[in-house]
Amino acid sequence: MRLILILIIVFPCFASAQASKENFIIYSKYLKEFTIKKKVEKIYFVVNETTDFTKMNYLGDLNTSLEELRLYVKNKKSLSDIYSEFRFFAITIKKDTIWMQLLDELAKKMNEGFVIENNFSADLNTIIINKRTFNKYFKHSKSNKRIEKNWIRFHNTYKMPSALIEFSDIAKDEKHAVFYFSNRCGGLCGDGNLIFFINENGEWKLLKEIPLWYN
Repeated sequence: MRLILILIIVFPCFASAQASKENFIIYSKYLKEFTIKKKVEKIYFVVNETTDFTKMNYLGDLNTSLEELRLYVKNKKSLSDIYSEFRFFAITIKKDTIWMQLLDELAKKMNEGFVIENNFSADLNTIIINKRTFNKYFKHSKSNKRIEKNWIRFHNTYKMPSALIEFSDIAKDEKHAVFYFSNRCGGLCGDGNLIFFINENGEWKLLKEIPLWYN
């Protein structure tokens, strides 16, 4: 009986990773940059609690791009063979190989469980939705007509301008950080990106965004 109780108490600690305080500083900085880029005063960020949707639908795209980069870094592929959105930054990755290590770490993290909490900067408009709430809107969205109806329901609940977003855990060292971010606002509105940050004089700054998919 005692062993069962120990397993019940301890196992959830290993079931899914959680973001650190420093990670939320980076996430919050990115959301502020994102808001500026969209040229709006504020956005209502509806944050999916997990990255399960991305894991099921887009992790393969990331793994394919990473394999191309690995071969390029090892001089087994030319720059022209790299996924077009990666080409410019591929040169940087080849020069500073820590990025490749962190991208491999990110791919592993995205295969693992990750749950995000609402510890974003207080001046951002954020709300976390769990898997049950997410599924209420999108689990059975197969036909285009049904998808659009579900997005209307979503925006009736979370008033415009709103965006359904996902964050992965962050792979980082003291000077480099990379994570996955997706933003969706409709059936044909959204994208998923790799976000690169660099630490300069103790401050995290956005370095590069690379799209993996877009609608």
